Amino acid sequence: MSGKSDTAKPLSSKPSSAEAAARKARRRGMERTAAKNAMMASMGALVLTGYLAARGGRRDTASSRLWHMVAGVGLLGTTYWHHTLYGRGEAVARQPAPRSKVTEDRPKPLVKVVGA
Repeated sequence: MSGKSDTAKPLSSKPSSAEAAARKARRRGMERTAAKNAMMASMGALVLTGYLAARGGRRDTASSRLWHMVAGVGLLGTTYWHHTLYGRGEAVARQPAPRSKVTEDRPKPLVKVVGA
């Protein structure tokens, strides 16, 4: 006997289609997370520079206004990046929460309260 088992899986250089699809979905999920984090960072920068660029304050300088505009453009860019990661009809559809039996079995009120 050669010592090799007949049940060994042959080594292939190409992954199966299911593995490739799972890897692509995982990568897309990581990219969506990165886009959301970038949106949060640019929103934080926009808020901070908005505070610095408040008109009439002692921190109100030309550079603070410039950085505020740069942060705003950054927010627009990251928002567009996030939007392009979701294709047409690919948006995550949320399923309605299942109704509990407690709410279905609850008796209806006898008096309708209006304007309370």
